[in-house]
Amino acid sequence: VGGSDPPAFQRAEKERMEKAAARDENDGGCGSLNQLNAGEKPCSEKGDGDYTEASDESGNLSDVDDSEVDDIFLTEEEKLLKTTVFNLENKDYFEKQAAKAFMASNASNADSPDYARKLVEASNEAVKKARKEKQQKRAEEAKNAPPP
Repeated sequence: VGGSDPPAFQRAEKERMEKAAARDENDGGCGSLNQLNAGEKPCSEKGDGDYTEASDESGNLSDVDDSEVDDIFLTEEEKLLKTTVFNLENKDYFEKQAAKAFMASNASNADSPDYARKLVEASNEAVKKARKEKQQKRAEEAKNAPPP
């Protein structure tokens, strides 16, 4: 217990340590203060000596029910549905990434005024399309939302 802590904290910490030691002593726990002070050998750690119990983590799944496995692992159809939903939810991000890739691949044409004009037009169209899709999505959500 450090000297820089307030006395109330020191007292509470000391009481907590005493209670923990008493609990270990009553439970016959490993590493109790009396056991260590008396010079007795502390309880062996997991893995020390002979290990005769069967391990809980045996590496096989024989104790897992088939229904649990079915709930955890996805079928091919579920994977496809999950991928489709993910792609629809992140459509804007994928479009932006495609636009960035397109601009990077055509960077050699960047000094051409015709290229710049086409690029601006394409990006403006992409922004308009994204805004329109968002607006339609919001309208659909508002239409399907329950009345307030």
